[in-house]
Amino acid sequence: MTTRRPRPTHFIAVPLHTNPTLRTRIAAFQSSLLSASPPIRGLDPSITIEPIRFHLTLGVMALSEEPTFPEMTVSPDTRTVSTALALLRSLKPRLDAILDTDGGEHADHAGLQVVLDALDIMRPVPAAGASDDVWADVLYLAPRETGVDGVKLRKIADCIERTFKEAGYVTETRPLKLHCTVLNTSKRRPARARGRHFCYSDILRALAPATTPTLHPPVPFAVPAPAPASTTIRTADTTTATKTLPPPPAPVPLARALALAADPTPAMETPVLVHELGLWAMGSRAPDGAYVSCGGVPLGGGGVRGIVA
Repeated sequence: MTTRRPRPTHFIAVPLHTNPTLRTRIAAFQSSLLSASPPIRGLDPSITIEPIRFHLTLGVMALSEEPTFPEMTVSPDTRTVSTALALLRSLKPRLDAILDTDGGEHADHAGLQVVLDALDIMRPVPAAGASDDVWADVLYLAPRETGVDGVKLRKIADCIERTFKEAGYVTETRPLKLHCTVLNTSKRRPARARGRHFCYSDILRALAPATTPTLHPPVPFAVPAPAPASTTIRTADTTTATKTLPPPPAPVPLARALALAADPTPAMETPVLVHELGLWAMGSRAPDGAYVSCGGVPLGGGGVRGIVA
């Protein structure tokens, strides 16, 4: 019998909701998509992610309840919020060392600067019919991973992911993809409609009707081969045929996306200065709509807490 993975309860987050200017600009972009004409197929307000919940995920984990009584015996392998926080905070010297290398705008230990600069989808999904349109379930903003500060972001992310994997907290085997989700069909309401995708090609047409984006190589996926017309018997051996999805377009510069929202300065970057990496409760909601933080590790220590506008 296959053992199911425990349901994730917490994740390590790079908060991106602390910059009100960024929240306002992305909210305007989301609104422009919802009001696009012609309408974007598969898009409705329920799949938009509130800017107050924006973040980058560095690792997802399933944590056990804390012991109810101090005298309770707990296995050394038990992983709880307190043990996860202890491990996260133990990394502070290494994280600060990364921040202090190679100079950069915030090498004074004020924090980690993150810039979102591209719009992309997780992967195309199969859609009914023979259309060449690209459909998807997740639209996200990608952080810059080049330049001094972008490299620091990736090094910090890799350090945390590697440490938590080695300690058995994170069991994900896929490479860590840094992303800030903007649309997600898993949030669709009512729940019975969650299998419905959105048309990314419609979004691209709304962004730049006269532009044909550069394409990546086609992405194949397996679909059941049709049964022979002479039989209606299903056998245990199921053959598959390969159908080729329309190739996914290249990532879109964020400035181009913001132009759709009539942003007066779409090319202006809106970096976020991150002062703390948090351990957040999965699916939680604070009174202001943000995730509930269980604690975290401060980054640096020489700067004044605040934002970069």
